[in-house]
Amino acid sequence: GVGVILLDAGDVSGSGVRETRGGRADAGRRDEVTLATKFGLLPSPGAAKGQPGRIDGSPAHAAEAIDASLARLGVDHVDLWYLHRLDKAVPIEETVGAMSEQVGLGKVGHLGLSALSAATLRRAFAVPPIPAVQRDWPLWPTAPAAAHPPAPASYGGPTALAPPHRRGLPPRRPM
Repeated sequence: GVGVILLDAGDVSGSGVRETRGGRADAGRRDEVTLATKFGLLPSPGAAKGQPGRIDGSPAHAAEAIDASLARLGVDHVDLWYLHRLDKAVPIEETVGAMSEQVGLGKVGHLGLSALSAATLRRAFAVPPIPAVQRDWPLWPTAPAAAHPPAPASYGGPTALAPPHRRGLPPRRPM
C-alpha cells in the first residue's frame, strides 16, 4: 500500500525515552522510516503534577538538542526537526537560523515549527524554507477559525495536526 511510516518523537517525551525506544524499534529499517523529532520544551520536575516545562529555543540549545536526539535515536540524521514551542526570549529568526545550520551540516533533512501564531510563522518563513507546521486543532473548536494560524499550505508546506489526546481527550488505548 501507499503510505509513510512516521516516527514522531520529541526530546521532552519521557525525557528522551520515546526517542530511545523509537530508535531501537526502527533499527535496520532507517530507509523505510521517516523520523521526526522536536526540541525546545524542557522536561519539568513537576510534570506529573501538570507543571509546564521551561522553553529553550536558543541557538546553543538547538545544537545540543539535535546531537542528543541523534544519539538517542541511534542515527546520523532526522528527516524532520521541529521547534516544539516558541521561546519568547529568543527571536524566532535566531532559532530558525540555528536550526537551518543543522540542515547544512546534514543532521536534519527539513525543518518544522509547532504551535506558533500566524504572525510568528510569517517571520519564521522569511528565514529558510519551513516545509512543515504542527499545530493543535481541537475536535470541538471553541474559537473562530480566524483565530487559528493559517494553513502552512498557503506558505507551501503541509500541516501536521497534533493528536487530540494531548489536549485532554484520553487515547483509545494506553500508550
